[in-house]
Amino acid sequence: MIYGERSDRELKYAKAQAKATEFFVDSSAIPDFGMNSDELHYSSILTLSSYVDARLSGNNGEGFLLDLKKTGAFYDAASNDGRNALFSDGYWTLAMATYFLLGNYGSSKVAAGKVKNADYYGTRAGTLHGFVSYLLNPGNPIPEELHILGQYLEGGDVDEADVIEEAASLLTDANPEDLFFGGVLYVSILDSLSFSTRSLLPAYTKIGLEEWKPYLAQASFPKLLWQAQQQIGRAGVFSGGNAFVQLPTGTGKTKSIELLLRSSILAGRSTLSVVVAPLRALCSEISRDLSIALRGIADVRQTSDVMEVDSWLEQSPSGPKVLVFTPEKLGYAIHHSAPLLDDAGLFVFDEAHLLDSVSRGPGYELLLTEIFRAKPDAQKVLISAVVSNADEIANWAFGDSSLLAVSENIQVTDKSVGFIQQKGKKVSYVEADDISNEDFFVRVDLTSQPLKRLGRETRQRYFPEMGNKNADYARDLAIYYANRLLPNGACAIYVPKKISIQPLFKRLDDLLHREANLPNLKSSASEEELERLSNLVCLHYGNDNGLSSGISAGVLPHYGDLQGAIRQSVEFAVERGLAKCIACTSTLAEGVNLPIKYLIVTGARRGNETPRTRDFQNLIGRTARSGKYSEGSILVAEDTGRASSNRMYSELMKESNTERCESAILNLFTDVFDREKNPRRALSGQSVLNTILEHIGDPQLEYELTNAFEINLECDRARARALSAMKVRPLEAIESYISGIMSSDGSEDDVMSICVSTFAYVSSDDEMKERLLKLFQAIYESLDAVNTDQASLCHLMQSGIRSAASLSGWIESKEGAEFLGGGCSDIDTVANAFLLPNPDAAHPLDSNMLAATTTLWIDGSDVSQITSYLNDTFRPSRKFRLTKVEGIVSGVIRFSLSHFISCLIDAIKQHPAFATEENLDNLCLLQRKVKYGVSNARAAMFCENVLDDRMIAKEVISILGESGSSDVDILRFEAIAHKADIAEYASCLPAYCAQRISKWIDPSVRD
Repeated sequence: MIYGERSDRELKYAKAQAKATEFFVDSSAIPDFGMNSDELHYSSILTLSSYVDARLSGNNGEGFLLDLKKTGAFYDAASNDGRNALFSDGYWTLAMATYFLLGNYGSSKVAAGKVKNADYYGTRAGTLHGFVSYLLNPGNPIPEELHILGQYLEGGDVDEADVIEEAASLLTDANPEDLFFGGVLYVSILDSLSFSTRSLLPAYTKIGLEEWKPYLAQASFPKLLWQAQQQIGRAGVFSGGNAFVQLPTGTGKTKSIELLLRSSILAGRSTLSVVVAPLRALCSEISRDLSIALRGIADVRQTSDVMEVDSWLEQSPSGPKVLVFTPEKLGYAIHHSAPLLDDAGLFVFDEAHLLDSVSRGPGYELLLTEIFRAKPDAQKVLISAVVSNADEIANWAFGDSSLLAVSENIQVTDKSVGFIQQKGKKVSYVEADDISNEDFFVRVDLTSQPLKRLGRETRQRYFPEMGNKNADYARDLAIYYANRLLPNGACAIYVPKKISIQPLFKRLDDLLHREANLPNLKSSASEEELERLSNLVCLHYGNDNGLSSGISAGVLPHYGDLQGAIRQSVEFAVERGLAKCIACTSTLAEGVNLPIKYLIVTGARRGNETPRTRDFQNLIGRTARSGKYSEGSILVAEDTGRASSNRMYSELMKESNTERCESAILNLFTDVFDREKNPRRALSGQSVLNTILEHIGDPQLEYELTNAFEINLECDRARARALSAMKVRPLEAIESYISGIMSSDGSEDDVMSICVSTFAYVSSDDEMKERLLKLFQAIYESLDAVNTDQASLCHLMQSGIRSAASLSGWIESKEGAEFLGGGCSDIDTVANAFLLPNPDAAHPLDSNMLAATTTLWIDGSDVSQITSYLNDTFRPSRKFRLTKVEGIVSGVIRFSLSHFISCLIDAIKQHPAFATEENLDNLCLLQRKVKYGVSNARAAMFCENVLDDRMIAKEVISILGESGSSDVDILRFEAIAHKADIAEYASCLPAYCAQRISKWIDPSVRD
């Protein structure tokens, strides 16, 4: 080992020097280590030389890998040290070489991109740079002296021996530089042969080289398999094997999915492949990327967000197809017997750790169980964040705990962790595994600037404001440090709760009006794009919305309930470099992988709830996306002086603390408490379950359970509702799947069989297994007492038997008959029916408020107008806030109420007297109006097929005319006829929206 204790201290010093440059302070701001970090250059060169010599002598060099990783970190730090500006090409070249030898191709690509003079160290170093650029940047030419290697990698009729001979010819001792880099180049070429797609894909896929040659010859096709893809290949996934794959964020998951699909299609194993992702936005990204990557190979389609069987799903595949679903939409398609799914030979489930999600986990688990049972011969691949019991999940899914592709020894982009201390004037950098041990610090010359007084104010205000409560203090520090660091790379300000977004943007608005000096925020984004985004926000939220001023300052919002296409526009802007700073919630970890260098954490707790380590690790893993940055930073702005906060971050930062992934079905058996932290009252989980089973036929079970929790636990109503949902969601999921078995003439034995096939059963001890069997039997017996139509409806609706019975009864009621006879347009009646089983389902709205909100939503009112109407008309004791209303329209109206109408359609189909074509068409239209917030079918089709943004849809349809066909093809032809007018309108929209509209009119427009 070359690096010792002194070298490790020198490395810390080098990193501190680099951070001083990042923070724009001089060397006096960091500790005096009493040594010269430049001396580490000699240890690093020795490490590289020793590793290369070992490889040249036939040794694998494994004993040098730890030192090699430190060498990469040193050269990265030295490259970023402002004192080395004159020598940065040399340091970046050495960083590039080291990262490549480590297999850290993303950081090697970044380092190569930083080199301006490739021949800084002579001709062999220049050849090495050209070689790396060719391999990692599609379309770059290969150096002429490596043309045989290029032919080989691109599928030419060249032997590996010829490549090695060519590489050996470049070994020279003409001068020290060429001697050194000639050896590095030779070993790098050997690695490129070992890890090339030409070498590995035929081996991993069991498909001959001749079949791969057309793809290898394409400039866009990868020349190397990255480490994560090698792990997946070794696990047999590319040749049709099942596996549970857990990868750290940013290690090439999307490319792995593409290679899996491509190899399955090429091998003829599947004419239909299904990819499942939890979020609509994630489905869109996956669908978009796969459409580009698999162009000419497979037809990639994303299913709509409406709970119906898309018409093209019922067509038999005429060629290879890839379908992208959310779990709920896939469940709906399967339950409604879409014949296309019978042909599916490959299933890829992304974010499989959602098995333990309280709200979605039970349904997801039973969906997987159903697919595993129905398609035993199909290939199944589960992709997950890191969990501690991957082997248990693999054993459940495939009957073999060894079917794993895990992230051992995969090189990821380095991330530093710093805690902002001493009122923002010191950043203490620590090791993630031990935050109590400071590696080094950076003192920052932070001085609070006086702000302009407004009106008749007399008190002087400052930024950052240090005397405020912790949340305000952390928020100001986050804004300050984002402004300071943005010249180095994109930044995300993380707030743990959506409710904290508005105060942050209100503070930005205040700082603008008080003329705070925040030049980097503003200059980091395109002014035109900021104006277009701000205009779109105003369309959805009104002019006095609280977000626009923050956007004008250069900070873009990113959270789950953002209306229309705002969130996608923000992601697109950051991805394309049109903006560099976002304020986000946990959506950063759930959505697309943005190129973020800095994550500034203002807090981690959501109220009294501490996030899981896995979720926090997924969040911080979003920094420093591979291939975009070679190092990223997590900065904690929250005051961690209290022991409880310090303990929390100590646990969250340790990747080794990642929790187990448990079955959410088991929540049915857990005890319930009045509050998350320091509970005072509890109820036995088994006693609660017994009560549920005793009242399983109660049409208002969830509502009554909420009342019982509120009374017996003496907790607040919100807590009672959360506990009730935690119990009822698994119950409904089980009822739905058992009812499907029963409606297909399945027996009690079949029900018990599905019970023992669940992850809940497989991962439990004997006592819990017995309790699960009794639960499934009790549910079977309760369902056996209802008629077959209701059981079938329960299955179709993916809901509980109480909802199915309630809805079936309502259709036959006077109110239901009048609704259907009146054209299915009475929103008041729909709202009443929706709240019938659970009056709390739209809390805090009652049926009148829900009907009014839905009507305004469909008629095109913005969120601010809806909020004002609710407050002015109903005068609630507690006024509605805009953030509450946007959550209502996103969660209650767009999702729950829309799904209820879908269930109503299913229920009507079981009543021939009501299932007329007119009624079904009217209900389908109503469902789309509610889902998309539009007033006509043409606008709904635009949202569904072009861009899911109700305000833009309204304007585009006003150009085309509101009357006419809603057929998507006819709509497009009309748009082509109005191309100039639509193009003029689109030019005022954010870049993402404009591109989507342009591509709709002209599909040849590139993404």
